[in-house]
Amino acid sequence: MDTLKWSLGFANGAYVGSRGRSGGLALLWRREVNVEIHPYSQYHMDAIIKEDGKEWRFSGIYGEPHTELRDKTWSVLRYLIAQNDLPWLCASDFNEIAHREEYIGPGGRTKLQMIKFRECLDDCDLQDLGFIGYPYTWSNGREGDAKVHVRLDKAYASAGLMDLFLHAVVYHIMTEESDHLALVIELGTTVQHPRRRVGHTSQYEEMWKRHENYQDMFEDAWKSSTPFDGNACGLWRKLKEVSAHMQTWSREVFGSVRKEIKIYVFLEATRDNFQALQSVLHRYEACSGQKVNLHKSSIFFGKGCHTERKEELKQIMGIQSEALNEKYLGLSTAVGRSKNGAFKHILERARGKVQGWKQCLSKSRKEALAKSVLQAVSACTMNCFRLTQELCNKLESIAANFWWGMKEGKKKVHLVN
Repeated sequence: MDTLKWSLGFANGAYVGSRGRSGGLALLWRREVNVEIHPYSQYHMDAIIKEDGKEWRFSGIYGEPHTELRDKTWSVLRYLIAQNDLPWLCASDFNEIAHREEYIGPGGRTKLQMIKFRECLDDCDLQDLGFIGYPYTWSNGREGDAKVHVRLDKAYASAGLMDLFLHAVVYHIMTEESDHLALVIELGTTVQHPRRRVGHTSQYEEMWKRHENYQDMFEDAWKSSTPFDGNACGLWRKLKEVSAHMQTWSREVFGSVRKEIKIYVFLEATRDNFQALQSVLHRYEACSGQKVNLHKSSIFFGKGCHTERKEELKQIMGIQSEALNEKYLGLSTAVGRSKNGAFKHILERARGKVQGWKQCLSKSRKEALAKSVLQAVSACTMNCFRLTQELCNKLESIAANFWWGMKEGKKKVHLVN
């Protein structure tokens, strides 16, 4: 990477190696640009950039390639948004689509996958910057009916960044060596280019037809739209106008239904408290038009709550699931007296990373890995919890053993300053 960096005319850089032909991240910058690198991982790089009196943030993302693990990517994004409120540009290969029109070919993504991605973008207040060029950035290279085209590589920005760079433009550029198109993002251009903006797709909601005014609304929307002139373009225009009318009616009647709101409520396990909570939820449903899904709701009781009381309170709320997720956004939801046991996964992650690294690396590369990757393993947890001295000592021991090149069964002397 150093050779590539200098050949491209960049003086500085930070890198994360690939695994085989997948993954790998590199951030290169000129000498006159002030870049502050934050802790990074195999799947993301995060930096604060200061140039020409402007300060903003860039995050390069490589989405988890395995579908069942992709929630890790969304957790990383939610973690990053919590760090600061600088104008934010987030781009690269997300390995996921947000809307069906970003995928052409057999197979496809499930609706749940797309919903999770869109929810994450909403939580992070990120908007698609759109693009100029061919609409898909990756192809599987097959021919005929087996060929797949997907828009995996994208650039998202916060409102603050779009205010800072009013004419930001994203280009899709063909490359010779990769099966992906390259993203070229121009932030400082003063020329307005016609680009394809990607908004939120209009979506039919099943709950609409249960409303007493639905039929009248639909008939009014059809009659008030442009008359159908018998050709395909006219039909498309009429359906587009009807869809816009229905979306406006939905916002006025139901409010926003795009987000699934997650709420945690803590209260003493008494009949009065649960009846009061039920009353609050009923009032919320009446005011917002959104109904709480009791089948997806859970109750978690403390150890001192008797079985009879638990059953009584579950009947009051109409919630039968008694559970608590072990983790939320990568953090333990319940930490008992044994913090070492609750956070042992941090040690396991640190050991797993070290085992995957080569011991023949130079001291400078080992230092970079130890400082940037191993320290980042516990960073998120330490923002919320105070780790024990024993746990910190074990983490330090893992880093020291890696630094001095100690292998299993073979000890080496550690110099202490």
